Amino acid sequence: GMVASHMKDKGNIRHYYRCVTKSSAQYRNNIDRCSNRYIPVDILEEDVWQTVVDIAKGEAALSDYLQTETVPDRSRDIAELTRRQEDAQKKRIDIMKWYRSNLLDTKTAEAELETVAKEIATIAEQLSGLKNVQDKIKKPPVISPEIIMEATTTEEKRKLLLQYGLLVHVKRIGKNYEFWFSL
Repeated sequence: GMVASHMKDKGNIRHYYRCVTKSSAQYRNNIDRCSNRYIPVDILEEDVWQTVVDIAKGEAALSDYLQTETVPDRSRDIAELTRRQEDAQKKRIDIMKWYRSNLLDTKTAEAELETVAKEIATIAEQLSGLKNVQDKIKKPPVISPEIIMEATTTEEKRKLLLQYGLLVHVKRIGKNYEFWFSL
């Protein structure tokens, strides 16, 4: 990844993006150390913002710039676990009804309730994990031209990118660079 940085050059402060691994002592002898040159902040951010404006106006497609992780769709598994969770909760209610009606003794009811409670907890944990995975399958945001055009400062533009959930990735290629978004 790249991070924003700055340096003084003949009394002027120059802002740029640099690879995290480029100047970090931690990566000094690492074979994966970045050898890319710095990218001036103003040039990169102007290109990124112009692309966002083009997408908002419908002159470019976000999908052309979007790199997504391949995450399996778990909606069927979530539906099945949700059904099992509802069944277990109904069973818990039934056990309590049977106990109140004297169809179950205290010891049996407690044992049954403990078993159902463990089942509900296990299902809840599995369901939480699957929902976290499912949340990674995000639909690309619809970028509003009106909101985009209102952003004038760099800070407002960066804030909107975050609001839309867009992360910018950059790769230097010789004297040029390419960028793409991820959610």
